[in-house]
Amino acid sequence: MSEREYFRSIRKRLGMYVGVPTLGGAEAFLVGYDQAARRGGSPGLEGWREWMLARMDGPCCHVWSGIAVHLATGAPCRCTNGSPGSAADEDAAIDMLFRLLDEYLAEREATVAE
Repeated sequence: MSEREYFRSIRKRLGMYVGVPTLGGAEAFLVGYDQAARRGGSPGLEGWREWMLARMDGPCCHVWSGIAVHLATGAPCRCTNGSPGSAADEDAAIDMLFRLLDEYLAEREATVAE
């Protein structure tokens, strides 16, 4: 199973992995994955934040979840927390987080294949 397939399966059943499926839970899972992958000698999700920032319309000091909220809802980057506000905004931000991750991994796979 590729990383992309793995993360698609996580997104489909997020609650199975994090309990209540929240943006914070999704981010905590991804941080854990990143750290475990790096500890095992893989690049993990290194460079993903910078890749996401390149898609924004200006500077932002948010972590992965905050960037996803900004890109999913259009909310301005206030450099506070990544709280999405409404349940619909949270769902949109979770979807955005995993969509961005899939796009990033697809680009990384293409670069490695070259």
